[in-house]
Amino acid sequence: MASIKNAAFGETARNVLTAPLHHPAWLPAIALSVLLLLMQALLGSGFDLYVLVLFPVGLVSTYLLLRYPEVGLGLFPVISGVKTHPALAALDVPDLTLVFAAVVALACILDMAKKKERFSLPKVFVLYLPLALMIPISLAYTVDFTGGLDKAGRFFILSGLAILAPFVALNTPARFRRFFYVLLIAGSLEVVSAILDPQTAERMSSPGGLVLHLGYYASIGIAVVLFLGLPRTSFLHRLPFYALFPVLFYGLVGSGVRRSLVGVIVIAILAICFYPQLILDFLLLALGAFIILSMLPIPDFSLDYLSTLVNLSPSVLYESRQHLLNLGLNAAAAHPFFGVGIGAFRFFTPNPAIYDYPHVLLVEIFCELGIFAAVSILVLQVYTLYKIFHDAVFARPSLRKEMLMALAFLAIGLIDSSVSGDINNVRPMWLAMSLPFVVGRMREGAV
Repeated sequence: MASIKNAAFGETARNVLTAPLHHPAWLPAIALSVLLLLMQALLGSGFDLYVLVLFPVGLVSTYLLLRYPEVGLGLFPVISGVKTHPALAALDVPDLTLVFAAVVALACILDMAKKKERFSLPKVFVLYLPLALMIPISLAYTVDFTGGLDKAGRFFILSGLAILAPFVALNTPARFRRFFYVLLIAGSLEVVSAILDPQTAERMSSPGGLVLHLGYYASIGIAVVLFLGLPRTSFLHRLPFYALFPVLFYGLVGSGVRRSLVGVIVIAILAICFYPQLILDFLLLALGAFIILSMLPIPDFSLDYLSTLVNLSPSVLYESRQHLLNLGLNAAAAHPFFGVGIGAFRFFTPNPAIYDYPHVLLVEIFCELGIFAAVSILVLQVYTLYKIFHDAVFARPSLRKEMLMALAFLAIGLIDSSVSGDINNVRPMWLAMSLPFVVGRMREGAV
């Protein structure tokens, strides 16, 4: 099967490379070439050496991202932890998140046009309507129209893409697995970058300096190892995952992100329950993690922060955000039905420059957009979690791995959003809430 796929890919590549320039397959490359030429002309400078080097790389990358939308979708949420790197900031390039969003959207449109498929969503997604309606309505009374408009635009364009794109980009088991392997590779590279960074003595972070980002994608990588890498595979196939797990776990501990560690504990319990036959593999992974933790130094701050998890008092665990939570609940109590308006939470706090959101997603929606939007999202979250857990228990063997991977991804996303805020910062959670329905369609043969 693999040889057939490789032969098909090679044939496709040959067809494109040997096609005349007016062939539609060359349009993305020609468009990118024209864009680069116009940018250089407008900047008033000739082609630099790095442009000549990156030009063919850009052509190939553009083609691959358009040919495989699942790869672009996998990189779409990850890029936020890389784009703030000083080297990229110095290049003065456009917002990479918006660039990848445009590429993913175009890839999905081309894929639908090629297959002549009709786009449809699950009926339960009607629960998004209160949120989608309240966002533009609240712009009429928010005290920060400019900030609210920016937040609304980013939600509809970026978070909306995360919700909708999986139904096109991940509609086959092969695409589904490639998407998560992209996340696994990206998370592993982030951890390796953090290990090589001399500033890790303080606290490990992503290449862009984001601590939470590193912890989150290290936990996603661990989930991929547990639910896609190990089950129903040969020993030789498992070897790379044995090697990656200790690295990812070291990155998770080194980042000191408590919610990501809690998420890994939850999915580890799920893995043991659903795959008891892999208990020996799990013990080998634990041994590898213990060895790497004993060999490499762990930042003291990260250890101190994670140690608070042993204190079972919620007031201690969440004391740093309890004040924000109270401010959000107070704003929601004063404006329960319609909220204070999108992006306006900060103006109901003592210091709008510091207090940007309540750090709990549902509280943020409640206080800014009202109770109807918050309750609809809560109901959708509960139903989605119930659906994927039910389907995972009763899934046919051929899709059991995909069901459990979607369950693990959703569990990590929901845990993250329960102690995070800003509807645009939890884009992976919105994406995760679509996956149970995407895999459900695979199971039913609807796609």
